[in-house]
Amino acid sequence: YYDAMAVIRQFSSKSTSSDRPDIVTRVFRMKLNALLDDITKNRIFGTAAASVYVVGFQN
Repeated sequence: YYDAMAVIRQFSSKSTSSDRPDIVTRVFRMKLNALLDDITKNRIFGTAAASVYVVGFQN
Protein backbone atom coordinates (compact mmCIF):
# COMPACT_ATOMS: atom_id res chain seq x y z
CA TYR A 1 0.00 0.00 0.00
CA TYR A 2 2.76 2.44 0.88
CA ASP A 3 4.56 1.72 -2.39
CA ALA A 4 1.39 2.53 -4.32
CA MET A 5 1.04 5.84 -2.50
CA ALA A 6 4.64 6.72 -3.39
CA VAL A 7 3.91 6.03 -7.05
CA ILE A 8 0.78 8.19 -6.92
CA ARG A 9 2.70 11.06 -5.34
CA GLN A 10 5.40 10.86 -7.98
CA PHE A 11 3.13 10.61 -11.03
CA SER A 12 0.03 12.34 -9.62
CA SER A 13 -1.68 14.58 -12.15
CA LYS A 14 1.11 14.82 -14.69
CA SER A 15 0.46 11.50 -16.36
CA THR A 16 -2.47 9.48 -17.58
CA SER A 17 -2.79 5.79 -18.30
CA SER A 18 -1.88 6.38 -21.95
CA ASP A 19 1.39 7.95 -20.77
CA ARG A 20 2.37 4.80 -18.84
CA PRO A 21 1.74 1.72 -21.01
CA ASP A 22 4.20 -0.26 -18.89
CA ILE A 23 2.00 0.09 -15.80
CA VAL A 24 -1.19 -0.57 -17.78
CA THR A 25 0.37 -3.74 -19.19
CA ARG A 26 1.52 -4.90 -15.76
CA VAL A 27 -1.93 -4.38 -14.20
CA PHE A 28 -3.64 -6.08 -17.15
CA ARG A 29 -1.31 -9.07 -16.85
CA MET A 30 -1.97 -9.34 -13.10
CA LYS A 31 -5.74 -9.25 -13.63
CA LEU A 32 -5.53 -11.78 -16.46
CA ASN A 33 -3.49 -14.18 -14.33
CA ALA A 34 -5.96 -13.78 -11.45
CA LEU A 35 -8.88 -14.54 -13.78
CA LEU A 36 -7.15 -17.59 -15.25
CA ASP A 37 -6.34 -18.85 -11.74
CA ASP A 38 -9.99 -18.43 -10.75
CA ILE A 39 -11.13 -20.39 -13.80
CA THR A 40 -8.56 -23.19 -13.68
CA LYS A 41 -7.49 -23.59 -10.06
CA ASN A 42 -10.52 -22.30 -8.15
CA ARG A 43 -12.97 -23.78 -10.69
CA ILE A 44 -15.50 -20.97 -10.45
CA PHE A 45 -17.26 -22.28 -13.59
CA GLY A 46 -16.66 -25.95 -12.84
CA THR A 47 -13.85 -28.09 -14.19
CA ALA A 48 -12.13 -26.54 -17.21
CA ALA A 49 -11.67 -28.92 -20.13
CA ALA A 50 -9.15 -26.64 -21.85
CA SER A 51 -7.96 -23.06 -21.90
CA VAL A 52 -6.82 -20.92 -24.80
CA TYR A 53 -6.30 -17.18 -24.85
CA VAL A 54 -4.70 -14.67 -27.20
CA VAL A 55 -3.46 -11.24 -26.19
CA GLY A 56 -2.88 -8.60 -28.84
CA PHE A 57 -1.51 -5.11 -28.26
CA GLN A 58 -1.84 -2.13 -30.54
CA ASN A 59 0.93 0.38 -31.03
